[in-house]
Amino acid sequence: SEIETTPDVMKLNSVDEVVELSKLLVKDVFIIGGAKVFEAFADVIEKWIVTLVPETVEDADTFIPQNFLGEFVLKETKDLDDGLLVKILHRK
Repeated sequence: SEIETTPDVMKLNSVDEVVELSKLLVKDVFIIGGAKVFEAFADVIEKWIVTLVPETVEDADTFIPQNFLGEFVLKETKDLDDGLLVKILHRK
């Protein structure tokens, strides 16, 4: 499949394309998405950067499964003020 590019951004169309490209890079690859994207990459992600936002959304309809990060250990926590907390987790 075709890879669309701009100087610093690439759009890839499958998990396999991202994994293959990541093997050639000397940079981190960031996966940004929603529940379906995270689920698709769950087996290949080595590190999670999770921002905890102190908000309650009454009509929320999508949640991270309780054991989703079970294969990861907390390595670092950063307080960004205003109640924002970043947790960095690495695969065991």
